[in-house]
Amino acid sequence: MVNAASYAPGSPGAPAPLAPGTIAEIFGINLTDGTTCPSPSCNPSFDNIGRLRTTLSGAQVTINGTPIPMFFAMPGLLGIEIPTELTGTSATIQVTVNGQSSSQQTISIGPTLPGIFTLNQAGTGDAVVQHGDFTLVTSSSPAQPGEPVIMYATGLGQVTPSVSTGAVPSGSTSAVIKPTVTIDGIPAEVQYFGLTGCCVGLNQINVVVPTNVHTGTNVPVVVSAGGVQSNPRGSVTIAIGAGTPAPAPVTVSSLNLNQTVVTGDGSSYQGTVVLSAAASSATTVALSSSNPAVVSVPASVTVPGGSTSATFMLTTAMVSASTNVTITASFGGATQTATLAVTPPVSQPPSYYCGY
Repeated sequence: MVNAASYAPGSPGAPAPLAPGTIAEIFGINLTDGTTCPSPSCNPSFDNIGRLRTTLSGAQVTINGTPIPMFFAMPGLLGIEIPTELTGTSATIQVTVNGQSSSQQTISIGPTLPGIFTLNQAGTGDAVVQHGDFTLVTSSSPAQPGEPVIMYATGLGQVTPSVSTGAVPSGSTSAVIKPTVTIDGIPAEVQYFGLTGCCVGLNQINVVVPTNVHTGTNVPVVVSAGGVQSNPRGSVTIAIGAGTPAPAPVTVSSLNLNQTVVTGDGSSYQGTVVLSAAASSATTVALSSSNPAVVSVPASVTVPGGSTSATFMLTTAMVSASTNVTITASFGGATQTATLAVTPPVSQPPSYYCGY
């Protein structure tokens, strides 16, 4: 018995614990009355209270003695939902066909066991991912860096508000344990993580493709929840196109002073800040002086939109000894500095030395 998306088998003697609400598959023999109801050609039906029916092709599955919903049925394979209300770390399961029951088996239960659905329905290869318009992400229609996409999974565990076993959610839900998603090993922004509004037990995860991912047809994608990773049997991938590279952020690239050695006598001098690219709008660059008592500067200077530079004035004070002062400009996470050497004014001799 495995997660229907990832086919995670666990280790010998320690099967992977299935999460409440998970779409799971049971492998065996003689699991139906000889008829089949395969997915997707055979659609399961709902009872009069809107719950997925618990019998299909003559088969019924019980967990802890309670019949559970069935998605599809074939003699060697059954699709079922783990009850959403299930608690504890283990449960018993049994299949009954035409009054004959299998021996009871024990399954492990855990909070989460995420699995990403894949196009080959084997838990490997291309993930089932859609663009925002619900068209499929493929090698010929790849996702783009920075694009929000929709992934489909199962096994995220309990959701809030809770949804009854076998029921389609009536509104938006959120998994109690928030999953994380990495694409190309880079954390992706998770915008939604709950159940789809269409189906029983099907998780939907809306994520934004990181802008700095590699491009290609087989970029790895991993979902983790509660410390458990998805699809351990093999790599699940997504196609990422080249897209339009995100523009480099604008930063302050240099700070220039029209004089680097000045006299400390109250005079003013000009400085210039230069950005790495033209400002898209009025941009404020922070300024500071390492010794404001000697050289004062404004707290900031504004670079007009469309420009790459702006000038400002700095003013010296009277000094009696040479002093070095560092001027700093900061913007966009970058800092530039320039050093100003301030010297004392030259002393003038008394007038009588000049003969008058």
